[in-house]
Amino acid sequence: MDLTEFMRVFTPQLEKKIEITLPPIYIPSDKEDDFNSRVNPRPVQRETVRATTEAFSRGRKSVFLTAEMGSGKTLMAIWTSKTIRAKRTLVVCPPTLVGEWRKEILRAYPLSKVAVIPDHKLRKDGISDFQLLQAIREDKSLQYVIISREAIKTSLPFERKILWSKVKEAWICPDCFEEIKYETYLRALKSRAFCPECKGALFTEYRRHGRYKPSVENYIKKRMKGYFDFVVFDEVHELKAGDTAQGAVLGKIAASISTLAMTGTLMGGKASDLYYLLWRTSPETMSAEFRYQDVSGFIEKYGVLEKLVKIEDDEDNSYSIGKKRNKESVRERPGISPVITGKFLLDKTIFLRLSDFAEDLSVLNEIPIPCQLHESLKEGYQALTNYINYKGDVENFIKVQSQALQAMLAYPDTHKEEFILDEDGSVVIHVTEVDIPLGETEKEQHLIEILKKSDGKTLIFTTQTKKRNNQPRLMQLLTDAGYRTDILSTSVQTHKRTSWISKKQHLDALICHPRLVSVGLNLLDYTTIVFFDCGYSTYTLRQASRRSYRINQRSKERSEEHTSE
Repeated sequence: MDLTEFMRVFTPQLEKKIEITLPPIYIPSDKEDDFNSRVNPRPVQRETVRATTEAFSRGRKSVFLTAEMGSGKTLMAIWTSKTIRAKRTLVVCPPTLVGEWRKEILRAYPLSKVAVIPDHKLRKDGISDFQLLQAIREDKSLQYVIISREAIKTSLPFERKILWSKVKEAWICPDCFEEIKYETYLRALKSRAFCPECKGALFTEYRRHGRYKPSVENYIKKRMKGYFDFVVFDEVHELKAGDTAQGAVLGKIAASISTLAMTGTLMGGKASDLYYLLWRTSPETMSAEFRYQDVSGFIEKYGVLEKLVKIEDDEDNSYSIGKKRNKESVRERPGISPVITGKFLLDKTIFLRLSDFAEDLSVLNEIPIPCQLHESLKEGYQALTNYINYKGDVENFIKVQSQALQAMLAYPDTHKEEFILDEDGSVVIHVTEVDIPLGETEKEQHLIEILKKSDGKTLIFTTQTKKRNNQPRLMQLLTDAGYRTDILSTSVQTHKRTSWISKKQHLDALICHPRLVSVGLNLLDYTTIVFFDCGYSTYTLRQASRRSYRINQRSKERSEEHTSE
């Protein structure tokens, strides 16, 4: 009997066995419920909220809502706060989404009392975040407090806490006394740094009258104990790093308050992406197998490790017999064991895709467009690819490799002069600037063709900014072609980006770095998205690609274009 026949015959028995082995926390029902909201939930959203509520009622301290971008996570979190009867809810979100959260709360429940930190209007009046937080603590009528993720870790300035060892003649950690590398020392001068060995803090807070002034997060944890009974962390995938202050906030608050951790991109392809998120939300499960810093053990068991062994001949002189020695290097590669889902996520994670809303969605076309390299750029590009030939001749090949790869990504679009330098400042590769008229490269021609065919606004993403900024060239190209175009830059403050975009209704095209709008923003008017070039981050790529493909859009068709050379 082959597998297909086996499944057909024994499906009923297999279903029973699965229900016994893995009893579901929630079984979907057809019961109507609008959660007393002014916004009527879709059937899939209603079931998601009920499942989340049931998980909390079954004793789950933290629940992941892993729902694809555009599926309405914000509203589902707000409805969940009502179904679990939370008196006061704390929302921690990226700075760009503070205003969006407030708007969605009042849209669903217009009579709700909402406080926002930072409140820029109050700041102009001289009221600080701490003063506002103290007022919030006294106000028992508040139902929602929304805090920017940047503000929640705000505290007094710090001073470095690194020791100088006369014996080792080097900077050392004050906790484990291991030598601190120069790069770490420089980082500690500018920001809160941690020891690579013991993860101890290499800084200390300034004292005022012999006492520390607490951070916003510490104030909530110590002074407002019991004030919040539900907390939502939005875009939680951005807290996956092990040594960040923002990530530590998640662990400290989630330890004492029912927590909903939301993201559209839970994993970026590697097992390590999940390690610290699991520690901060389910420490009891992780501690049964691993120590807190044992990320390598987690990767070895549930991820993919690549070991490179290099065999070299070690000859002391021409008369000795050469000895072979092995050099090993281990690095993590993309890949993750499905066991993680069953062991760490299945009982506390709701997975939701936009395809679950199929009846409400427009058609999405994703079209990769290959482009030929301009003839006058081939010689320079070939020179950059030859960086590999310098592997044994340069002092710091890793530095040369990094510079060359970045230059290779940018050169086909910017055509600018490139210098690849060695550690001592000597020039390894020099590529001269090539003057190519606007619209002469095949990629630029394709971009114009895309705009001609678009029946709405076009969003153009490019990662080439700052040193190799090609945004002005693209804007000039589109402006000369008769399209009303503007650039969203970092000069627009994060909390003002939504309103800035809404004021640009007259535009035909908007150019920006994908990271500026990659989380939470609804850009429904931009029916076509063009990735003029792509960066390394799969998180940013996936998040940015769904800025206009959302369940409440009105157009019939969406398209996403990827241009590459």
